[in-house]
Amino acid sequence: MKVSGPLIESAESRIAFKAHDVRQSMQEMADLDIPSISLKPTAPGLKDGVFESHSWISNEIRFVDAKINSMLTCFRGKRHTQDIGHLVFITRYFGGSAKGYLGDEIIDRHPGSIYIMDGEMHWNGIQECGSVQTINLPKSLLSYDPETHPSFVEINPATPLGECLDATLDKAFDTLIADPSEFAPSTLKELVACVKLSLGHSPQHGDIRTHTRAALHRVICNFIERNLHDPELSTERILQNFGVSRASLYRMFEHQEGVRRYITDRRALHAVVDLSNGTGRRGYVREVSDRWGFPSPIEFNRTIRRLYDDSPGRLFQPQLLNA
Repeated sequence: MKVSGPLIESAESRIAFKAHDVRQSMQEMADLDIPSISLKPTAPGLKDGVFESHSWISNEIRFVDAKINSMLTCFRGKRHTQDIGHLVFITRYFGGSAKGYLGDEIIDRHPGSIYIMDGEMHWNGIQECGSVQTINLPKSLLSYDPETHPSFVEINPATPLGECLDATLDKAFDTLIADPSEFAPSTLKELVACVKLSLGHSPQHGDIRTHTRAALHRVICNFIERNLHDPELSTERILQNFGVSRASLYRMFEHQEGVRRYITDRRALHAVVDLSNGTGRRGYVREVSDRWGFPSPIEFNRTIRRLYDDSPGRLFQPQLLNA
């Protein structure tokens, strides 16, 4: 897009322009024909006291407001994908998180951001207790093409696009919870427009250093993910590989309590997924602990208790849900 006027702009004017750009693009997309829907509430879902949800559905469009009271293991394999591969999921968390992996790619969803994900993704991970809202939209409604559109997008609600998407989600769920019959077609149009923008070239703002640091943080996280099995993986190795200062590395991982804690937690996540897939035979916990580089069973037990409030051997007792 060509922009007339001076080449040098203030940060405020750049942000204002991009916010206007989002609103204009949304209006253009919202003018397109979208089928009207009548969302009907389904019976509240409750499974083993672990997962309870309220949902509203119309054909393949579904809005879900859920509360997760205990840890769930999440596996999206080929069989699951046959049922949901034609959908795109828009999700935001108000508590808890989802952490996992897709090959060497990291799945890390937490309160604050909005996530858009292709239903065809085959990933393993852990869904922790908390509240979550999810919308399932057919790919056909979004003109979604897996060859050209990203399979996983994180939207910062502090950006102009994120603000619009967050506000649209608020309006949609507030209406459904209060009175589903009042759900307006224009709300769905706004939502579809926001998601389409999010799957394309999202307007962003912020200084270059912030975006560069965020990009480097993702690169380092992917490097860590590829090398979790390596007992030589350490802070020193990361410093040498990426040529960053110790202070810069600390700032990147400050909200994750440091890079060492981050490595330990990612290893624990993979270990827990392995445990949930395990046979339960004697010695399997020790085998998994060794596989993921924990120096001792005591350290492994301490880490799992810190993260999941239970011992490794008890995480997948019958009273807990595997889904």
